[in-house]
Amino acid sequence: MRGSYESTPMLKLTAASGEDPEKLVRLLSGVLLASGGWVLSRATQGREVAEIDFEFVRSTCIEIYAALVASGIELSRESHYQLAELCACTRRLMREKAYGIARIDLVIYGDASARVADPELSLREV
Repeated sequence: MRGSYESTPMLKLTAASGEDPEKLVRLLSGVLLASGGWVLSRATQGREVAEIDFEFVRSTCIEIYAALVASGIELSRESHYQLAELCACTRRLMREKAYGIARIDLVIYGDASARVADPELSLREV
């Protein structure tokens, strides 16, 4: 059973990729599902932006992080920091948090431009 949204950590991550956003969203959806995640929504805006919203059990945090990195996207520095902190916190609190749910809203820009450095950008602002 999935946890309530009130207790679910929500991370807003940004990344860049030179890949076609539609193919990338399909690839990431499969990778996340194979890693134990749930894809809640996904969208693209032409070749500019892709967004994927997903959840996962916190005990699989490292696998999810590794899957994102292995997919070839360039996570922003802040996104790496947020994921590393979530994984470290989950490891330290494994008894209490292992089966808690984490939620991520990942925005991927179609090129490796400076936009990835700004975590405040979203589909609505592009």
